[in-house]
Formats: sequence, structure tokens, C-alpha cells
Amino acid sequence: MIKGKDISPEVLQKVKEKEFEILCAFDDFCKENDIKYSLAYGTLLGAVRHGGFIPWDDDIDIIMNKENFDKLVSAWEVKHPDNLLLQNKDIDHDYSQTFTKIRLNNTTFLQEGEENSNYHKGIFIDIFLFRRGPQTKSEKFFFKIKGLFFLLYAREFVPPKASAPVKLFSKFFLSIVPKSKHYAIYNKLNKGFEKKYTENTRPLYNYSVIEDFSCPYPPDIFDEYTTVEFESRTFPAIKECDMILRIWFDDYMQLPPEEERVWAHSPIIIDFERNYEDIKNVGTD
Repeated sequence: MIKGKDISPEVLQKVKEKEFEILCAFDDFCKENDIKYSLAYGTLLGAVRHGGFIPWDDDIDIIMNKENFDKLVSAWEVKHPDNLLLQNKDIDHDYSQTFTKIRLNNTTFLQEGEENSNYHKGIFIDIFLFRRGPQTKSEKFFFKIKGLFFLLYAREFVPPKASAPVKLFSKFFLSIVPKSKHYAIYNKLNKGFEKKYTENTRPLYNYSVIEDFSCPYPPDIFDEYTTVEFESRTFPAIKECDMILRIWFDDYMQLPPEEERVWAHSPIIIDFERNYEDIKNVGTD
């Protein structure tokens, strides 16, 4: 077990190796089941700019459309790699995010605020679902309002980095609804989005953070794919890599200032052999 203050570059490198193992197993699974996906965000940037991980990052991000995400969930229920688990709000109501993770069993990557939660906390990669969304100005207004509640009752906590008004809003609406009702509200909003926005001509949105409720993507970005090199292997990516990287990072080939080249995550505990529950059972010292 490695505590936060003792996490060295060597430990970070081992985290990357485990994440890459997850990605390779996920890629094999998708190929076996004819499931399409794309590397995304810093992972796609790392592939294009560095040929692998961004040196100061450890994240692996994936994006999928609804059709392929549904295929993933269905195929996973039938058979999946023994050491991996699929985690999202619908599978585990205690999970506190709107995106999906693939976790590696018998590992721990504990982040601040997760100590008392009941969901699995292994090393992971992230899957972001892109779904259809609003087109008109009025649709976009109500979409964002509903998005605030969608995210609030999925996460079930006050966003620590939010503005004071958002924190007050979050605290109030979490307090007036019993925790036992949170998932039901999240689920109703989730199903409502899926029922309302169905046409293939509608733009795509990432429903995972409130900023992305104002960021529509072209409706056809998942129509064609290419491949990119990431570490020692080739992985899929949407064909319009340049377009989407410019949306995310603007001049993406330009390296950030030296002071911004820092690890984004701040884990409290990392363990490469045990789940967090096993660590708790024997004590963390």
C-alpha cells in the first residue's frame, strides 16, 4: 500500500501500466463483440502528440455513442474479463459519477472523498457516453437546467470546486430530498433525455459535466474511425481527430507551460494487490 505522500514517479508509472492493461483488455473485448469506441481527451491528445501517455498524466479516457455503449453493457453481462468490472450509476447506485469506469479488481486507487463510499475503488479507465441532445435555443435552456439536477442527484455531493451559488443550490436540493430518492430522480431525468432526443440529426453531448451541457458536437462524429498509436499498440479513434482535439485543447500540439505539467489526480492510497475493502479490514497503517 502506498499513501499519497509516498507516491513516486515509479508508482505513477506502474499505475499507467495497469491502466494500459485495462485498455488492452477492453479493446480485445470490443473487437470480439463488434463494439466501436474512440480514445478521447488527454488519451487521444497523448496518442497524437506523444505516441502514448502524456508524460505528466495517467488518465485513459474513452468515448462511445449510445448504440455501442448499449452493446457494451449487454455483452459485458454475458461474459467479461474476470479481473475487470464495469461500474456506473445504473449498475451500482452508490457510485457517484455520471460516466462509466472499467475497474481492475484487487487494486486500489482511492481519491479524496471516497473513503466512506461503498463502491469499488480499483485502478480504472473512464468511458464517456455521447448522446443526442437539444438543437433549439429553448431546448438548450431547459436541457442545462435539467442537467444541473441530473448531475447533482447522480453525484450526491456538493461540488467542492463550484462557485458559492452552485454550492448553495446543491446543498439545498440535496438536503430537501431523502438520499433514498436520489437515484430515482437521476434515473427519471436520464430516461427523459433518452426519450426526448432521438433523431440522428441532433448534435451529440457529453452528459458528464455541466460545462458539456453547453458544448454540442457534430451529429456524425462516430460515423467513421481511424487508428492511432498509443504506447505499444494501435487503438481506434474517430476519424475527425483534428477537429475534436481543437474543440478540447485549441492549439493542441503546443505544450502547456512547465508549471501546468502536473498530475491531475491526488490519490490518498494506491495498492496494486488489494481492494480498498481488504485494506480497511486489516487497517491502513
